[in-house]
Amino acid sequence: YNSVSAAAIAENTDYTTNSALDTTNSVDVTVSEHAIKFTLTDLMLGATVDEILSDQASEATRKNVAANAGIAGRAAAVALQARQDQDITALFSGFNSSTGSNSGAITGTLLIDAIAQLNIDSIPKDRRVAVLHPWQWKTLLPAYDDASVFGAAGAQVVATGAVGQIYGALVFETANVATATVSSSTTYAAGVFHPTAIAL
Repeated sequence: YNSVSAAAIAENTDYTTNSALDTTNSVDVTVSEHAIKFTLTDLMLGATVDEILSDQASEATRKNVAANAGIAGRAAAVALQARQDQDITALFSGFNSSTGSNSGAITGTLLIDAIAQLNIDSIPKDRRVAVLHPWQWKTLLPAYDDASVFGAAGAQVVATGAVGQIYGALVFETANVATATVSSSTTYAAGVFHPTAIAL
């Protein structure tokens, strides 16, 4: 939707101009559905020491099943998350790459430039995300793990290897970031964006 504008009018004057939402710049979105099927046989269930489906087991096993939704549930969750990551990151090669680089490692400056571009384009500041390949995150990590500069946040990066937000963007690190060809160079196509850019 295009943005609408407010106008200044005189006091005690009716305002009659209709500011209709303009949908002429709408785009079609491909919707996908993902599924997983497990075929669990009696032989398979009887041949494992793990409790795959039910909680009819020891107290320790019941707690484990409740915590992990069972082995089958955990495997399904991991697979579905990977599938979603792959679908999302496959869209990155079509993003505006004017603030990126295809000739060198990712830098804090490039990340700031990408976030600044969102500000320039008046993209909402809520729910912004930065999705990076582990190779890119490894390159950026030393810039944010200095406890003397970032205090507790820097210490957390050192302790856990992860940071929650950088300049208002929630950071996601996933090996599902694919490569893309940018100006004849093959590079990881990370992204800094608002979820509405991919209709998520």
